[in-house]
Amino acid sequence: MFSDREIAAQTIERVKGILGDLDQLLVVIEPTVADEEYRNCKNAVGHVMAEVFERLAEPIAAAHPELRYWA
Repeated sequence: MFSDREIAAQTIERVKGILGDLDQLLVVIEPTVADEEYRNCKNAVGHVMAEVFERLAEPIAAAHPELRYWA
């Protein structure tokens, strides 16, 4: 996706932060919302996380495999 390694690395770090924030959102809301609301939010968050990962992280790692932080 990015030919510049530094931009790629910065973007990967931000992607990790975004995914972590979304995961933390679920942790925070789980005890405070109804089960159905939580399931709906979890489903939506899962879709967003998949999009971010597939459209940003994967293409960057294809160009810069050393930045791959997942197995």
